[in-house]
Amino acid sequence: MVDTVNFWNWFKINCRHLHSNKYPNDTFKELDKRVYSMGLYWEVGPGVKKENLLTISVSGRRELLDKARSLLANAPILDDWEFDLLKKPKKNWDKLEIPGDNIKISAANWTYVLLKYEDGKKEILIKADTLSDFEKDKRIELAEIVLTNLIGEEKLMDELNYLDVLEVEDSTYETQDIRDLEEHLDYLKNDA
Repeated sequence: MVDTVNFWNWFKINCRHLHSNKYPNDTFKELDKRVYSMGLYWEVGPGVKKENLLTISVSGRRELLDKARSLLANAPILDDWEFDLLKKPKKNWDKLEIPGDNIKISAANWTYVLLKYEDGKKEILIKADTLSDFEKDKRIELAEIVLTNLIGEEKLMDELNYLDVLEVEDSTYETQDIRDLEEHLDYLKNDA
């Protein structure tokens, strides 16, 4: 059971410290602790209709959707905050910066190949020279973040079943520009 009342009471008291331009601070660490304790994830940024936006994410784990919905169903109405479920595509999807891990990469030159299997499942293979310095697990993690920023968390969960990162020198597949991915997925979905 999600303890939404305590979470939102805490949020109302502390939200003035959670504006994205105030990151990092101890209030963000407490937000981490509170949201992660529910098995969920978060993102703070500028809002669409209001100054700030708190997005609750399930990080691709479909089984957490009901918990996330329950949390957001009890969100308070605040003058300068809006709340949303699942990360949306971002305009600056091709720039990934994780200051705490000293990571700053560009996805502008990434390419991909999309494989569709007989059972209808799809696998995306990313080719990214800017990931070559990272270990395999970290490459996949960073590729997933970029894909979420490019097509949004919901489309990533609904339309891609597997993700892998190819070695830069791998020439097994003919790849295409990562910017074409959303159109490609839409085409496959409408063609199915």
